[in-house]
Amino acid sequence: MENIFLHMSKGLKYKRAAFFVLIAVAFYLFGEFSRKYNWWPHRIVKDFYAIVLAAKKKHSRPAAGRWNYNKEYVYNQQLSKQQQKELSRLMVLPYLNGSAPSTDKKNVTLYNEHLVFKGLNLYLSGHKPAAFLINMKGEKLYEWHKDFSEIWEEPFSVDEPPEAKTFWRRAYLFPNGDILTMFSGYGMVKLNKESDVIWKITDRIHHDLFVAENGDIYTLVRETIDSHPNYKLDGPMLVDFIAVYDQNGVEKKRISLLEAFLKSDYASIVENYMMREGDSFHSNTVEIFDGSLAYMNPLFKKGLALVSMRNFHTIAIVDLEREKVLWALNGLWKMQHQPTLLKNGAFLLFDNQGEYGFSKVIEFDPFTQNILWAYRGNEKNHFFSRTCGSNQRLPNGNTLITESDFGRAFEVTPDNRIVWEYYNPYTYGKDKNLIATLFEMIRLEVHEIDFLPSINM
Repeated sequence: MENIFLHMSKGLKYKRAAFFVLIAVAFYLFGEFSRKYNWWPHRIVKDFYAIVLAAKKKHSRPAAGRWNYNKEYVYNQQLSKQQQKELSRLMVLPYLNGSAPSTDKKNVTLYNEHLVFKGLNLYLSGHKPAAFLINMKGEKLYEWHKDFSEIWEEPFSVDEPPEAKTFWRRAYLFPNGDILTMFSGYGMVKLNKESDVIWKITDRIHHDLFVAENGDIYTLVRETIDSHPNYKLDGPMLVDFIAVYDQNGVEKKRISLLEAFLKSDYASIVENYMMREGDSFHSNTVEIFDGSLAYMNPLFKKGLALVSMRNFHTIAIVDLEREKVLWALNGLWKMQHQPTLLKNGAFLLFDNQGEYGFSKVIEFDPFTQNILWAYRGNEKNHFFSRTCGSNQRLPNGNTLITESDFGRAFEVTPDNRIVWEYYNPYTYGKDKNLIATLFEMIRLEVHEIDFLPSINM
């Protein structure tokens, strides 16, 4: 009897093996016929592969600026939604050289004078290290420009991406025309209105800066650690700090975000999200509360810092005196940028990847987590920026949104009506399919600027 069962067991194994061989042969034959006669899905795979291959070939160009395929190019391809999303992910090109004025959508494409909040617009573009001030019609009023090599001498021994030397990542404009800006990962510099260097800081400053009422400057700085008493690291790990400088660029203090979490009730966030090597935090925003809303909640008291850690999918409020996280939240977004406190006690935030393949901007109550307002990406508007992105609530209740990767900024009303739209005019490529990243568009009120003799709105 035992021999009979053993024989049957061997027979089943052979039949199973034969079945899988037949399946493999069938798939192979189908693939060959699909390729030969251009059946589905070969034609779709072939078209998608050709697009990706062409994009990857462009990556070999010299590093200069930060570029992406424009929205029309991505969404006009005969690709599925998932393929379009993947193409958009692959198309952030930090290595493409050169730029040229666009011949299609560029500059201001929509301007409803009756519904916008009128002001001046300061923006940073990925095509060169410069900042531009334009009016509501898109006319350039002023430009600041300074190359990396004019500030720091080479070689520059910092382990950061070389393309970050070719554009400014963030800027703050003073009323007299001085401007504070950064080469992300390399340093921060203050220039006068003639773009001459006033002072510079050589440090791994990145992503954001904030100027307080007393002139102090808050920014994010990364340091590399090889070990930590609480964790076994798999390799060198980047840890983010909030650094504080006086108005002359002299450092006053820096606070480790890792240690601020570990000494708080939110240490589990580190346990759940922190990688043991590489860019674990990827913090991208720092904002200091002015105390005007402290009557609403003690967490809004003067001097507390609101920070965003992209790779944790988390925002937090940090007490810089106690060096401790007081509050943190995640779950409503993915890979977020630019949380900011509004006058009603709500937060506004750019959610890059948490809207089913699109982006969204949300206004939400930080304590109940109720979403009070949102502008959402969908199949119709294709609103999406895989990286970067910014939002600003304007005094009239409108919201200015920067869709960075697609080089676009637009203003929407509370009912989501677009009343102003701007496309970065700097493009590249034979068919102008590449557009320079629009890192941030900031709307300024005219009274905030006093260095221009006259302003044409």
